[in-house]
Amino acid sequence: MVAEPKWNSPATRTLAVTACFDCHSNQTKWWWATDIAPFSWLVSRDVQKGREILNFSEWGTSLQGRRSSDPQRIADSVLSGRMPPIQYWIVHWNAKLSSAQKQQLANGLLASLK
Repeated sequence: MVAEPKWNSPATRTLAVTACFDCHSNQTKWWWATDIAPFSWLVSRDVQKGREILNFSEWGTSLQGRRSSDPQRIADSVLSGRMPPIQYWIVHWNAKLSSAQKQQLANGLLASLK
């Protein structure tokens, strides 16, 4: 079965869409600059790598068993500030999460992905 995780709340999914889905789902929203090389190459590489590591759109596949899909690792990446990375939120200001939003997303991911 290929599907998203069973989200613990709409708020968790909204935060994940805002901060994660462009690189960690099949629902990437490409913007105009992604058509311009060499920027397009960098963005495409980041999205491909992100999907290989964790893809919320394919949660029901064999990707789920990977170490990178461990809920605690995912939550820790959010809380530490490693995700979303700076190159992403520089362009997507709404993806720069406050401390409270990071905590809310991490808690929601732990509840949703277990």
